[in-house]
Amino acid sequence: MVIETCEHKHSGITVASACRGWCSELIALTRLGVRHTCCFACDICRKAKALSTRTYQHHKWFDNVMDESFLRAPTVDFFFSGFPCQSFSTAGLGKGIADLRGIVVFYVLHYIYRAKPKCFLLENVEGLLTNHKPILVLILEVIMEMKDAAGQRLYNVSWKALDTSQYSGLPHHRVRVFIAGVLAKSQKSDMKWPDPIPMRPLNDFLEKKQPEVALNSLAPGYYNHVKTALTRIINQGDDPFKNQYVVDISCSQKRQAHFMKGVSPCLTKNRAASKGHWLTKESRWMTLWVCHSRIFRTGSFQLLPWAE
Repeated sequence: MVIETCEHKHSGITVASACRGWCSELIALTRLGVRHTCCFACDICRKAKALSTRTYQHHKWFDNVMDESFLRAPTVDFFFSGFPCQSFSTAGLGKGIADLRGIVVFYVLHYIYRAKPKCFLLENVEGLLTNHKPILVLILEVIMEMKDAAGQRLYNVSWKALDTSQYSGLPHHRVRVFIAGVLAKSQKSDMKWPDPIPMRPLNDFLEKKQPEVALNSLAPGYYNHVKTALTRIINQGDDPFKNQYVVDISCSQKRQAHFMKGVSPCLTKNRAASKGHWLTKESRWMTLWVCHSRIFRTGSFQLLPWAE
């Protein structure tokens, strides 16, 4: 079988992705100073496509990983995929591969087997490990069973669950499962996962001089969650007005509000965009600006040419 390569003139390594939204791997490569060419990307979300194609110079864009055109896409040096997480997330219905989105990963694996990129990195939510481990095992088994023409294993594979707060230096609790693979015949040295990085204080990322919000001005649901969280923290022997806690106050009234000391809970789309987190020391909501540009700390506003 003849495997196509990226047909466009390129420098550095060739890179491609599927289901990566705004393609943050390209931001990482740019900040690391790695010369690269964006061979292609694939995402069904029109907004992600609009953002990514406006930001990067992809040579090709595919709209659906289930289409034959994507499955026959050329090989690259480094392939990334954050296949849909809704089927595996603890916040979702948890249908796994019974959900159509849950089988997207196997189309991604089909591309990997056919195109044989030199390296790949797959990423998904912690729920893939905690609630859907048989599916995680199945994904690993499919990769391990990939063979070359001589019957030898195609990829050397390693996987690990990493928390952003431990491995990026950022005060953001975001656990993700990563599966890394290197084409066996191309591997020059052992794979090594990153070492932990000391976490910076959350206050370094907060906007200064923002007005406090009176508790009695909050909607009843928010008020009850904040009051309950403050009481629990005080009963545990700590001072929530002296030490910074972040409280998830958008959860259902049937659940106790989750809180974390000095660390932001995982910034989901719904929570981050709807005043979902309360700062106890500041007595106010954590702002969207903090969520997206400071805690994530991509530096994207300096890299996106159209951003003001």
